[in-house]
Order: sequence, then structure tokens, then C-alpha cells
Amino acid sequence: MSPDKKPKPAPESKAPDGDVEILREFRQRNQNGNCVYCAAEDVFWGAAGLESFKGLRTRAIDSGWHGAGLGNVLAYAKQVGVPVKSQHGQRGEYQILEDGVANGTGCYIEIPGHAICVVGISAGQWVDILDNNGSLEYERKSWSRFNQRWEGSACYPVWNKRQAPKWKEVDGMRRLFRGRKFVGSWNPLTQVWWVWDGKIFSKAAPPWEKP
Repeated sequence: MSPDKKPKPAPESKAPDGDVEILREFRQRNQNGNCVYCAAEDVFWGAAGLESFKGLRTRAIDSGWHGAGLGNVLAYAKQVGVPVKSQHGQRGEYQILEDGVANGTGCYIEIPGHAICVVGISAGQWVDILDNNGSLEYERKSWSRFNQRWEGSACYPVWNKRQAPKWKEVDGMRRLFRGRKFVGSWNPLTQVWWVWDGKIFSKAAPPWEKP
């Protein structure tokens, strides 16, 4: 393969009902206004498999917790030693949502009076959410509708125990997958990292250490 040759287009690779797979048995239903802890458990335990977040909703109900927010999630993650990527009130800054989906964990996000999860995204087109007040099925929202409600607060765990990154050799390139999600390709000859947007490859900074 020529050192400057771009990798071939990646095949479509998605979870059965979204880019981020949270099994139904791990999807939490809101009770007593504990949407924050439901959404946090969905992302940190349901998607990422982090034991310290398992049963968080139940503990919240039993303890009468309510009225929490992003700050409480970050404080708890720090307490149990889980590294987190987060932002607060940065409306229009969508990169964290794309990064969370690529990480296989999705994102905990806040909308007015509620906390839910982002489990899939196609920037400028649609966002897939998991709402703990709803049917517990993934719901696709138009970009405009999502923008009307999301005010820019979000977080996701850096660690993902359920979907560890895996490398696959394809035509001399090393492709990185996070669970079923294709992340990008590494060219060992040119030391260039390529990302795929669904149509074309483009050069980018490697998101993980070089293989």
C-alpha cells in the first residue's frame, strides 16, 4: 500500500438499536424525581460497566435523594475514582456528545428540569436519546428539536469496561473499534490517524496512544 494512500471506506457498524448499546436490563426508570441518578447509572454502569455506579438509582430512592445535577454526578465519580470528561452550560459545543458516543458509553446530559442519555448522534441531522421517563426505548430526535432543549451540560466516563478498544488489521492499516463502533484507522507507515465521517476519511489527532 502506498504510504499516502487513504484507507478504504469503513463498513457500517452500529449496535442493534443505536451507536451505544445499553441492554434493557440495565436501563433505569425514573422514580421520585431521580432522573439524574437514572441517567448516570445508564451511562456509567449500563454502557460502561463501572461497578461503583451499579444500583445508584436504588440507593437514591432508598435515601430520598432528589434535586441533584451534573455537579453531584461529577462529585460521586471523583469520590469513587472514575475519570470523567464533562462540560457545563456550553450550548452549541457538541464535540463531547460525539466523543461519548465514540467511546461506547454515550453521554449523560441535562435539559431543563430533566437528565437523560445521548446514545447516538449524527451532527446536524439527529440525536438518539434514552429517556428514563419514557418507554426506555431509544428515541431519535431531530437536530433542531434537540437544540431547543439541550443547554450544553454533559459528561461521560473515560473508562469503558464493557467495550474495550480493539484493533483490527485491514489492508496494512490498523482499524480501531470501540465495541461495534468504528473509531478510525492508523497508518503505521506514515504515522497518520484517519477518522471516518460516514462519507470520507480525514486526518486527525489520534484519540488514544499509538498502537
